[in-house]
Amino acid sequence: MNDQQTVADSEIKREIADSFGEAATYYDEHASVQKEVADRLIASLQPWRDIIPRGPIIELGAGTGFVTEGVAELYPDRKIEVTDLSEGMTEFCR
Repeated sequence: MNDQQTVADSEIKREIADSFGEAATYYDEHASVQKEVADRLIASLQPWRDIIPRGPIIELGAGTGFVTEGVAELYPDRKIEVTDLSEGMTEFCR
């Protein structure tokens, strides 16, 4: 990968992140598939609830927080750190 491609990739990522950030306030209204996947992911964590090591939980690509909410319910005593490529999504999630 050359420097030009890296810069172009960075610009594309920024544009995508900005687009998601702008959509954060109404994203959930149109994300039925994402919500279904999040629900299934949370359900798959149930059997592991008492096995996962203690400590903070880090969620990468948190978006508006579909999974975050479920994880917080499963692990109410844990600190959850969230991050997303889109700062707007991260702020909305918090």
